[in-house]
Amino acid sequence: RYAADQSGALRAAALAGLLAALLLSSTRTQSVAANTEAWVSLPLITALWLCFVAEGAWIRDGAAALLLGIASLFKQPLLAGALILPLVAAAEGQRSRACAASLAAALMPWFMLVVFFALRGAADDLLYCTWGYNGAYISGAWAAAWAPGLGLARRLLPELGGSALLAAWGWHRLGAGPLRRAMGAWLGVALILLLASPRFYPHYAIGLLAPVAALAGLAFAGPSNAWARWGRGGI
Repeated sequence: RYAADQSGALRAAALAGLLAALLLSSTRTQSVAANTEAWVSLPLITALWLCFVAEGAWIRDGAAALLLGIASLFKQPLLAGALILPLVAAAEGQRSRACAASLAAALMPWFMLVVFFALRGAADDLLYCTWGYNGAYISGAWAAAWAPGLGLARRLLPELGGSALLAAWGWHRLGAGPLRRAMGAWLGVALILLLASPRFYPHYAIGLLAPVAALAGLAFAGPSNAWARWGRGGI
């Protein structure tokens, strides 16, 4: 929507799509494998659209939180998105109520699933397979987290370094507004997915690739006169 009034809209969309396709097909990020991070991007993007584009109706905010709640059944840190999105999208003075309502909606799939398993005497198994096992999986790795974190940075820098710089410029050019808030919420949730575990496997960074590509594309959504001056001046 931001690029719709810019002469570089097509250029920005093409670059963002090309970067996203390249980054999401990279073996460095393990994107070509069947990862949960790739799947949960679909409900996350839909929730962002509901909160920031199709805004104005409480049922849309509830649907966004419900989508995040369903996705969190497969990737538990996504529950944080049910707080981040309303915190960023809601008007000042309404954020506390919006966050509480969003969290309640996001927990509904969990409540229904726990009741379903409890009726079959397996609620403890469900909670262990989701929260218990994952908690034990990450709790013992924080002491040596710096080594895999540094290794991940060195692995991704050759491909993501230039895109990250373009994304920073795109973020700067956006200025204050709903799109910047939406991109900030998207990046925030993606960072939580990356940092929730200290093991730092490359596929944990998959969630960052699409917002980085989108921001990098927006860096080129400039007015025509600016592009004309740049073209005349050379590169």
